[in-house]
Amino acid sequence: MKKNMIFLSYLVVFFFIVGCANDTNTTNETTSNTDISTGQTITQTVRSETTSLTTDYFQFIVNNFVINSEVSQDFYLLAELDDISVFWSTTDSTYIEISNSVVIENSSFVYPVTLKARPTYIQGDQMITVTGTFQYGDNETQRVFDIKILAIPARTYLDEDLALIQANYVVEDNFALPVLTYSAYQNITVSSELSSYLTYSNNEFIVTRPDEDITGTINFDVIYGDASEKVIVNLTLKKAMEIISGATIFISQYVEGSSYNKYIEIYNPTTENVDLSQYTLELYSNGATEASQTLTLSGTLASGQTLVLGHSSGTIYTPDITDSSVINFNGNDVIVLKQNSIIIDSIGQIGSSADFAKDVTLVRKSGIFSGNTNPNDAYTLDEWNQLLTDSAENLGEHTT
Repeated sequence: MKKNMIFLSYLVVFFFIVGCANDTNTTNETTSNTDISTGQTITQTVRSETTSLTTDYFQFIVNNFVINSEVSQDFYLLAELDDISVFWSTTDSTYIEISNSVVIENSSFVYPVTLKARPTYIQGDQMITVTGTFQYGDNETQRVFDIKILAIPARTYLDEDLALIQANYVVEDNFALPVLTYSAYQNITVSSELSSYLTYSNNEFIVTRPDEDITGTINFDVIYGDASEKVIVNLTLKKAMEIISGATIFISQYVEGSSYNKYIEIYNPTTENVDLSQYTLELYSNGATEASQTLTLSGTLASGQTLVLGHSSGTIYTPDITDSSVINFNGNDVIVLKQNSIIIDSIGQIGSSADFAKDVTLVRKSGIFSGNTNPNDAYTLDEWNQLLTDSAENLGEHTT
């Protein structure tokens, strides 16, 4: 941050000095006159102007010294004016701190002043005082200066709130815009594309799901104090989900790639959000008949959304959850998904160590709404589309 330099008007001083020089050419001169009537020689010493000039010069400098009256960042105070030394103090330590050490800035000796804080927009500008002690030879005097500490502008707070608002939203249920820390929403309107499906009431948007995905905009003003901004966000309303009897979450994609590129995608085809704490993912390694590793899931899987689990050293996709225990399978290892200890999906055949999905990406075919609940029968790939090794096509997205 570039600091401000408190300054002195040297132009006025220049004219003052020139004027003094013209008025004191006879300083300390003596003259001799003869009194004709007595014949005496009278010696008269003209009044010395030296002391008067020093005092006037010093006082003039002090009286005409000015400092910046408004600050919003760190600044400097001059430490000397020609031969005059200046020392600074303040009793208002809330906002500024004056250094005890002199530094050189722009070829001048100065005291750095740190702006410790600024008043809030609500508090408004604040006045403080600093005292300058001026010393010139045996002369010393003080002057008190007022400085206005400018408050943080409303725009600063507004920008913080604007950063909370996303440019795009995908909506499947009633929702609200982010809660703003300082500002307020005003003049909220919905574009014509969405107006039949979206209404605003009591700080919430009430959603009626369309038959097909629809995209439109929400327009509003964000206002704080004397600052405001018009905002347009893009909104996509997802189509209504078809209720499928017996639908459960299931494994929608399986990646067994090179090195540690191993991923499992789980999809929720139901119309309800699912509490994942009821679910576990199990690994049966190399023909084992008991689970070699178990991972208990957590969080919530929203309707129509996916959850991707990946090995921590995988490189072709950034998963939602990293795991190096269950997500450490090879092409002959069985993966089982359970809900409250009940099998709801599986890949492979428990007890068999034959390669069934090596160096391949498998994507569940459309039209499937539940998983394979029998991991003991011979496994087939009838329900899967096969992609090349290390393919992450549409990983994180699934369409039934």
